[in-house]
Amino acid sequence: MNERLNIDNTFIDEFCINKGIAYLGLFGSFARNEQTPTSDVDVLIDFDYPQSLFGLSRIKSALETQFGRPVDLVTRTSLKPTIKPYIEKDIQTLYEKR
Repeated sequence: MNERLNIDNTFIDEFCINKGIAYLGLFGSFARNEQTPTSDVDVLIDFDYPQSLFGLSRIKSALETQFGRPVDLVTRTSLKPTIKPYIEKDIQTLYEKR
């Protein structure tokens, strides 16, 4: 169980496997345990294969439904060098393909 988001790790594992997600991690306020009732969920995500914009939108929507909050999806390849160290410092891994 992920205490920060109150969801079962089994869901996360199955979701990531079914959607071709190689890595899923939290950063930002949820990773630092500083979230408020209005905080969104910042998610770092990597894929096994390229995703379409429609595919990304479906993944974002599914995560928002599960988390009960707005989600910001960020891929590792889209990280700007200036913010990458801050995200890497916060990151809390939820799923990593074995």
